[in-house]
Amino acid sequence: MAKDEVKARLAPIPVFTVANPKNEFVLVAGENNTQLGFFFFKRSDAEAIVEKAGVPVFQAEGLTVTTQEVSYVPLFLAKEDLDIAVQGAYKLRNAPQIKLLKDKASKLEEDYNQCNSGLYTA
Repeated sequence: MAKDEVKARLAPIPVFTVANPKNEFVLVAGENNTQLGFFFFKRSDAEAIVEKAGVPVFQAEGLTVTTQEVSYVPLFLAKEDLDIAVQGAYKLRNAPQIKLLKDKASKLEEDYNQCNSGLYTA
């Protein structure tokens, strides 16, 4: 069949899927670390999946919290919260380097300002 003919035959058939507020497919974890997206031919089937789904859960590989007794991976119910935690951990891990670079930048700016002010006063 030609592509246009297939499109014409399928056009009257309703197809439903589950999407988040950003209009992205909601994926379900499958076997062997696969992700599955579902398509439904009945609206009620898609709605049933929405009713059964837990809130989406986000985690970052490598982001762990360690105490003296146990290490665990925090889970987040909003991607924005995960992003904030990752940024905070990155800054904390790299705090010495960030401070060194900020101090170096301040020193260079100070030197530049001294040179610049010396040029105008002479």
